[in-house]
Amino acid sequence: MTNEIIIIALALLPAVLLLAFIYKKDTHPEPPHIVFKGFLLGMAIALPISLVEMAVDALLAPFIMIPLIGAAIDAFFVAAIPEEGGKLLALQWLVKKYPKEKKEIHMML
Repeated sequence: MTNEIIIIALALLPAVLLLAFIYKKDTHPEPPHIVFKGFLLGMAIALPISLVEMAVDALLAPFIMIPLIGAAIDAFFVAAIPEEGGKLLALQWLVKKYPKEKKEIHMML
């Protein structure tokens, strides 16, 4: 049990450190509870996104067998598009839920 806790803590550490660094550098930070909800939402979408990635991987399996083209297909269509798309949807949902707090985020969408 102790090993699992250490592994989870080490897995979360880079994200937490990056979050703290960016939040400290932000001249107009959003309220901490919204940032924390965004952080939790990002973790929560990991499982659904991985299921989408597995489905896309199975669908594109014949094309992934081709060495160079397969690597590009795998990188873009299996990994990048579902992950970044999921993050975008989560961010859009968060901005719609807290419209008064959106400031700079609205510029990105």
